[in-house]
Amino acid sequence: MAPLRRRGYFSPAADAIGSELDLRLTGRHVVHALAPGFCDAASVYLLQRWLLEEQAHRAADPPQIEARRLALRVGSDASEEWEHLLPVDEVLVFPRETPYARAVATGQSQLLDGVDGHTFERLRRTGHDDAGVKALLGSVSFLIVPLRLRGT
Repeated sequence: MAPLRRRGYFSPAADAIGSELDLRLTGRHVVHALAPGFCDAASVYLLQRWLLEEQAHRAADPPQIEARRLALRVGSDASEEWEHLLPVDEVLVFPRETPYARAVATGQSQLLDGVDGHTFERLRRTGHDDAGVKALLGSVSFLIVPLRLRGT
């Protein structure tokens, strides 16, 4: 008799994540697994160079990074409820001094005590009167995790 597998909180998501070759679908699976059970909001970005080139060249200290938002979930809301403020498929440019660019350059996660200044200003300009954006801007913990693709 085969041993029973222990099914944890993320097991249903783990079964779905990576089961398709569609990057956007995989991104939706990831954010759905994370929010709202693990965190208040989650988004998945892919470096634009990975979408535009077969071979992505990595500079040791890039002046900026361009990333495309593949998926988003805030609380239990679907991405469509946030589309007017944080559209999926939007390409964002992060200057070298932002935690996003540092995470890509170093390969190290960045744990922040709130939203970084660059993101704060961008979100404030996008929807300063929106209650959801105000809640995001008031976040007291923010985590950026770079994922490696083919060792890069």
